[in-house]
Amino acid sequence: MFHFSYTRLWKLCNSWRTRHPLKCALITILPLFSIVIILLHFSNVGDIFWYYFSKDSKHLPVSIQCNEGRLGNQMCTYASLYGLSTINKGRIFLAPNCNLKYLRPMFKHLSMKQAPPLYIHWNSWPVLSYFKLSDATIPPSSNYIGGFVYPCSYTFFDHVQDELRREFQFTPEIQMHARKVLQKANVHSLKEPTYVGIHVRRGDYQKRWLEIYKGVEVNMEFFRKAVEYFRKKYKNVVFVVVSDDRIWCLNNLVEPLGVYVSEESPTPAHDIAILAHCNHTIMTYGTFGFWGAYLAGGEVVYFDKFLLPNTSFAKTDFIFDKMYPPRWKGIVTVNVSALKL
Repeated sequence: MFHFSYTRLWKLCNSWRTRHPLKCALITILPLFSIVIILLHFSNVGDIFWYYFSKDSKHLPVSIQCNEGRLGNQMCTYASLYGLSTINKGRIFLAPNCNLKYLRPMFKHLSMKQAPPLYIHWNSWPVLSYFKLSDATIPPSSNYIGGFVYPCSYTFFDHVQDELRREFQFTPEIQMHARKVLQKANVHSLKEPTYVGIHVRRGDYQKRWLEIYKGVEVNMEFFRKAVEYFRKKYKNVVFVVVSDDRIWCLNNLVEPLGVYVSEESPTPAHDIAILAHCNHTIMTYGTFGFWGAYLAGGEVVYFDKFLLPNTSFAKTDFIFDKMYPPRWKGIVTVNVSALKL
């Protein structure tokens, strides 16, 4: 059909070429231009490379490339951009079909604006895995944030932590689920219980830390020390475990530590909400546990120094004192440097 119609336009153009050259050019170019725009809009490329351009070059907003991470990484990207935006006079926007599309079903109070879908010549501003001083004054010539794909250092957003807790306020349904889990975890009906969430990440992280990033698995000594820390400091403590490996937790943590392992939740957001509704947190590793702990806002004890220190990943991508706020407490139970990884 298109071939037939375009052939007729081409013949008509040839008959007008001498008398109406401009009209001829328009009727042949415009259909092709429309097709290109439609293809770009519905292609996968369009979901990844959207950039924002402002007519006012003095206040050019900045957008970011999408990442393919799951919930924890998406929250990291949003929070990092939110923090950078407050420092850069609100210039930073989110790419369409990206973070907001992923986060809006579970968070109803997200306030960051979405950039309109325009393809332009882009000029990248590179970020590292943590905030650097020059990030406070991103130049107007930059319209795209590149560099480290999964920025999740507290240095990007700790100055707006209260605002982020409002931004990441879960839907009423998810909050209700979290409250019911905590009520069920209080099996002894303790009055004024102190809830401590324990995030145990295993699954894909087992292989990733051990093989790719030269790290070690969290051990029982860490869990014993962390649980003991909170039991000594607080009364009526109820420990609630959230994990991607419930069977392991049931077999290894319940009897020796006296903890409650939550049932499988409908979505990952429900699990983070359980952690966020606790008073304090024990976390192993990963952005998922990070956000459960950060939103809870109480004391945090984490598994520290689990990476071989002389690897490029530990030197540039995951620097412990850049990843975790100094108010959090790290517990070291393994001498990684002495191991052959």
